[in-house]
Amino acid sequence: MDFKRIQWIFLLIFVAIDVFLGLQWYQGIQFNTVDTVGSTSVLKEMQGDDISFKKPSNKVGEGFYIAGQYSQAFMSQAGIMLKGTSTTYDNDTGTLTAELSINKRFKLNLDNPQRTLDHFIREPENVFHGQDYVYSEELSRMTRHQIVYVQVVPSGKIYDNSGEVHFNIDSDGYVSSYTQTYVSSPKILREKTPTISEEKALTWLYQYNQIPNNTTILWTKLAYTKLLDVNDTTVYVPTWFFGLRTNNNEEIHVKRINAFTGTIIKDTPQKVNINK
Repeated sequence: MDFKRIQWIFLLIFVAIDVFLGLQWYQGIQFNTVDTVGSTSVLKEMQGDDISFKKPSNKVGEGFYIAGQYSQAFMSQAGIMLKGTSTTYDNDTGTLTAELSINKRFKLNLDNPQRTLDHFIREPENVFHGQDYVYSEELSRMTRHQIVYVQVVPSGKIYDNSGEVHFNIDSDGYVSSYTQTYVSSPKILREKTPTISEEKALTWLYQYNQIPNNTTILWTKLAYTKLLDVNDTTVYVPTWFFGLRTNNNEEIHVKRINAFTGTIIKDTPQKVNINK
């Protein structure tokens, strides 16, 4: 493929991204214009519905759109570098699965798992590019049998199954295996953009009818998640994450709000296919 054709393909990709992001921004403005109830009144209404939460911050921040790709070459290199593991790779999900040998398995203190795993993950023979991940207490609380590390990218962290390491814990408390996904060459896509506050994200989530009565907001996090897939490129957006648990259920549900537009983030990102 000649250089001019490559340039043209990338131009089309960025045009598609700009059109989609423009629509996202417009949807957020539309909701904002009808949001006439003050945040303080909404928070009081939430408390009246037996919704428990810590006082949210009203501080406005800044963030970027991030673009990245899956890399089969990365996973091929991982298979060569790792020692004491048996690895398989799923091309459809971009997921590497590593089964630890008996001699490589180790017992974990589940009260402070990062103390041991921080050392393990940074060794190249244990986890390829493990230094690009950090422990996530919030996501690790989602299940008793997994400890989650998330990938660090420019200006934040990825709270998304495309950039995480999940350590699996067996019934005896030993780390027996892990799965890994990785976003290759993450780059800032556009200029810095203001993000909505935690307070506004929480009140909008409630006004979207996404928070049931008798619910506890266990945790809140501003991080990156998938917004849009354009061929082999994925666009990530700053997102407010809320971990919710209803008072009659132990299961934790995560709700997400686009931190730029205030719109709900769907489970499946939008897809745009451009012929090469």
